[in-house]
Amino acid sequence: MLLARAAQGIRLEQAIFPDSRGGFRDPSNVNRDLRKARSPIGGEVRRALSEQLRTARRDAGTTQQEVTRRLGWSSSRISLIERARLKVTPADAAALLDLYRLRGQERATLLRLVDEASAPSEADAFSWLTSHVFRKTTATILDDAGQSARLIADQLGHARPSMTQDVYMGRKAKNPAAAAALEVALRSNR
Repeated sequence: MLLARAAQGIRLEQAIFPDSRGGFRDPSNVNRDLRKARSPIGGEVRRALSEQLRTARRDAGTTQQEVTRRLGWSSSRISLIERARLKVTPADAAALLDLYRLRGQERATLLRLVDEASAPSEADAFSWLTSHVFRKTTATILDDAGQSARLIADQLGHARPSMTQDVYMGRKAKNPAAAAALEVALRSNR
């Protein structure tokens, strides 16, 4: 198994997941695959909007950094909008179109696209699904199976078991007597 992993170019010190074809996959691919799977049914509209906004910004001769500075946005916001990774609100679109000095039919077309792109889609129901959810689920299953924090950290690719414990492993009532005493105290104070 180690030779198979090494032959595929996977670094042996990194955590990996088996893929459906009998090979191995890098966990960083999970994010890309999740984005693709969650790509909204209306994702084509969102992508078209993001491309048109990027083109309008470039036509206006403005950089992403200038947009963030002039609108007071975070440094990644315009980048996420232009990659269709962030829904564009009508207010954000209006601010961008004002900055890009778009008027008339072109502005109206983009605002219609904003309305279409902001409509809820089936994939929005899965917006909570991230690679972190899979990692947390893996840690929980291994913890419930009695694996040590070190073994779970190795599976998740963490250098420090404390990271695994703090972020991925749930805290359980280790002292049922203490929990019972606190329950009694809370009930008597009511």
